[in-house]
Amino acid sequence: PRRFITIIRDTPPAHYVLNIQSFSIYSKLPRLNSAVFEVGGYNWKLSLCPNNIQNGQRYLSLYLVMADDSSLTPDWEIKAEFRLFLYNQITGKYLMAEAFCSSGTHERRFSSVKKEWGFSQFISMRTFKNPSNGYLVGDSCVIGAEVLPIRSSGRVDLFQLQIQWLVFPSLDGISGSSQNIDSMKS
Repeated sequence: PRRFITIIRDTPPAHYVLNIQSFSIYSKLPRLNSAVFEVGGYNWKLSLCPNNIQNGQRYLSLYLVMADDSSLTPDWEIKAEFRLFLYNQITGKYLMAEAFCSSGTHERRFSSVKKEWGFSQFISMRTFKNPSNGYLVGDSCVIGAEVLPIRSSGRVDLFQLQIQWLVFPSLDGISGSSQNIDSMKS
């Protein structure tokens, strides 16, 4: 089942763009990995699988992969929100995919057990390969990524409204009155 949403947007990916020339040559490989790029202090790469077959239909699959975990502890876990992109060379816009959960969160947990997340049915190969759709033109395509690692700062602040009372002595010095400071403002 498809567990992501797609939208069309004008703005290019903020963190990484890969222009793939001679796609037909790479399409014979089971997987094509991008160069490593750094976002948020972590190393990532994109992984494209052009021959994913599901229910008899071929799909272009696109994944975000934690590229280097050698500096992390053995039980590391990184939470991140991410978006993956495919450029439409005709319209000049980007097809953007983002994970969707019924809980409303878009974050995924990368770990030593699960180093990649993405979309096995990013786009059907029939749609992708049709030049009139603009994704594969002149045997080239452009993919990209935005990554937002989510780190807890460990800091929690509390904003609390406090009401203060002021005591006003009476003129005779024997009894006093109090008034809420908020009622004095009006």
